[in-house]
Amino acid sequence: MELRRVVTGVNSDGKSCFVSDGPPPHAHDFVELPGHCSALVWMTDGGESTPNTGVDITPGVQSVVPGPGQTRFQIVTLPPSGVGATPGFDAEKALAEQQEWSPGLFDHFENPGASAFHATPSIDYCVLLDGELVLQLDEGERAIHAGDIVIQNGTRHAWQNRTDQVATVLCVLVGVSK
Repeated sequence: MELRRVVTGVNSDGKSCFVSDGPPPHAHDFVELPGHCSALVWMTDGGESTPNTGVDITPGVQSVVPGPGQTRFQIVTLPPSGVGATPGFDAEKALAEQQEWSPGLFDHFENPGASAFHATPSIDYCVLLDGELVLQLDEGERAIHAGDIVIQNGTRHAWQNRTDQVATVLCVLVGVSK
């Protein structure tokens, strides 16, 4: 996934300026799960004020799941669900790669590698940019189409791509107390 991230800030003279212009530093096209891409575009750890210098703490990410008062801005491309059933697919390698590039996320999964159901201590504002996904909850499921917005209030859920095309979702996660 090719992304351009432009970050602004304030210089030592108090003037607005461009701090960086380029790809997000924590982005990955997955090898073991073709079609899956993930980019942590920006994150905050709470206590920020504006205007600020635009210092990027994203490269030092310890968890893609925000703690209370923290935020995460992510763009994720999900491949068709059948990708994991192709010959030569190694589920252990795929899970290890996902855990490396999405630290902390699988701590919130019920059974990593076997079930997609999870619940994070966050309110997630998600916009499906392209494709179609199915959002599964305890009491049903809904098809989500390009342009649809989902407000995920820390509930148990799973995403599935039942089509033959990738789907890209933009999410801003706001960490809350559980």
